[in-house]
Amino acid sequence: MTSFKFVAIFVAISLIWYVFIVVFFVKGLSGLNEARETFLDAATTQSKLITRLPKNRLDKYLEDIERLSD
Repeated sequence: MTSFKFVAIFVAISLIWYVFIVVFFVKGLSGLNEARETFLDAATTQSKLITRLPKNRLDKYLEDIERLSD
């Protein structure tokens, strides 16, 4: 009977760890997907803003980016 209790406790703990790991893995993937979507939205917005700028303002914008990145 004691070996049955040991096995039952071991199975219960293993199941809890399995659920714990799977839940955090799924949440992690969801977070990565959300970050990717946010990045793509930002890139799309930046692309739209750049295409709306006149040529002289676009050149100044790109120069500012270069200056700030140095």
